[in-house]
Amino acid sequence: MPVEEVHPTDAAKVAAVERTLRETDPHSPDLPRRIVELAELLRRAAGPSAAPRTVTLFSQASAAAQQDPSLASRIQYGLGGSYRERYGQTHDPKDLDLAVLAGERAVAFAALPA
Repeated sequence: MPVEEVHPTDAAKVAAVERTLRETDPHSPDLPRRIVELAELLRRAAGPSAAPRTVTLFSQASAAAQQDPSLASRIQYGLGGSYRERYGQTHDPKDLDLAVLAGERAVAFAALPA
């Protein structure tokens, strides 16, 4: 989603987080949290119109964060919400199925010891 589609103040925040993310080493343990930060900011700033991008971002973060149950739960929660928002645009029932699956994963990760 283009940064121009959000309020100018939010666009500056998005651009700053994107810059930080680009500068993050791909093997850094901070990478998943930074991806999540961008995805959550986009969801707040742009709402459902950001869903295609936030689904991608949360999916990328998920692949990198399996060792941290708390972060993994947060990612799955965000991913489920993004799938739900994308369903509102696409009306593809697969998005609802994926939203439910992500919600179940969020609960499962939340139940794991930290």
